[in-house]
Amino acid sequence: MRPRLVKQIVDTNKNPLESPPIQTLGSRQMSQQTAQDVRQAMFGVTRCGSGSLNVVKLATSPYNIIVKTGTGEVGGGKNAMAWLITQAPYDIANPTQLPKLTIVGMRENAGEGGQTVGPAITGIYNDIFSTLPEYNVPKPPLPPNNYCYSTQLLQTP
Repeated sequence: MRPRLVKQIVDTNKNPLESPPIQTLGSRQMSQQTAQDVRQAMFGVTRCGSGSLNVVKLATSPYNIIVKTGTGEVGGGKNAMAWLITQAPYDIANPTQLPKLTIVGMRENAGEGGQTVGPAITGIYNDIFSTLPEYNVPKPPLPPNNYCYSTQLLQTP
């Protein structure tokens, strides 16, 4: 799907005035199984990889944020571009259920993606899901303590 910056334009009474059309970028799609595998790997980043670090804060959200971190090298002695693409809530008990919301965050020349952008994105999801009625979603189940090892995303030495 083509990303949209505006979902809907409303008047002062919140009546819809305009909704940009949903557009596809092409007819070729990945399989549902591949998409499910990618989401599971993105959850692995949050729970078992760089997203689980205390400074990143992504794993502290009760809404199971899934994430792909990124650091775009720009050269010229400048710090890298820090970015994250995220979705939530992710339900490990029902991995075919699509997350309700996608947020992409980027800070120019800020260094590591997760450390720089992760805490803000975690706060945004927590605020949206706990305060906006249209995104009032139940908190998905948290993974078991041994999730990273049981899924072989991390292995014991």
